[in-house]
Amino acid sequence: MEKINPTDFFGPRAYFTDFDYKIVKYKYNKEIYRRDIERKLKILFLTKNTVVCAASHMTHKFTFDLFKDNLILLDNVMIIPALRADKDHVVDYLNGMKFKKSLKENMTMFYNENIKKAVSWELIDNSSWFKNNLIKALNDEKSVIRRNLTNIPPVKISLLIDEIGSQEFLSREFILKNISNWPKNEKKIFRNFNNLVYHMSGANVTNCESALPQENYIDYSLADISNRKTILSEIQIFWKFFLELAFETLLKNNVPIELLDSLNFEDIYYLRKPIEESSFRKRYDEL
Repeated sequence: MEKINPTDFFGPRAYFTDFDYKIVKYKYNKEIYRRDIERKLKILFLTKNTVVCAASHMTHKFTFDLFKDNLILLDNVMIIPALRADKDHVVDYLNGMKFKKSLKENMTMFYNENIKKAVSWELIDNSSWFKNNLIKALNDEKSVIRRNLTNIPPVKISLLIDEIGSQEFLSREFILKNISNWPKNEKKIFRNFNNLVYHMSGANVTNCESALPQENYIDYSLADISNRKTILSEIQIFWKFFLELAFETLLKNNVPIELLDSLNFEDIYYLRKPIEESSFRKRYDEL
């Protein structure tokens, strides 16, 4: 397996976070969620030069099944795992994890055989960015997160800031432990914000842009003015504001979003070929 330096990346690139088990485990219908993930990935492959995901997000059954069913994603380096610098391989993350021995053996063999490249990132850089930006948001009474934690007394916020600041290597688990006695709603709000900043930190240390599932995180996203039911996402932006507009310009009938489901990842791989030789991604990214 070849290790890549993040500075080697160029052009439009995305850090994909929907595989994170801390998101997946809250999804009631995993089948629908997998369909949505596949749609997002297909659009990212068409609009980005590089798509990266955290290596640690590949170590649970949901993500493993997706890669196993779509070998081309790893075999043709359509997705590049982000590997902590002190790790030798993605399978190192499996050590100490508690699930069936047969599943762990299958994961180990599969990833050893099929992962061709990984991008390296430094723990201290990731942890420092994560910690500093959490503290900055919590210290600012006008920040989005503080304005959504009005039921948490300032003294509790100050205590949390002190606890976060005391950690050399900050983890999401440490923060969740420190808010375990918060009210349910505020705990959910901060858990989502915690994940959001953590994923942005991952994008930062891998020299990527955040491709965040923002609709999973917040209720105050950009939305339809009249009824606040339409949340902007990568899929909607591409389909509504680019593809449908293109078809309208060409005087063609619009195509439904379900068309993506009829294209497998091998189809997307071959569709990428002419795109890679054009300026489409650069111009789409600028737009």
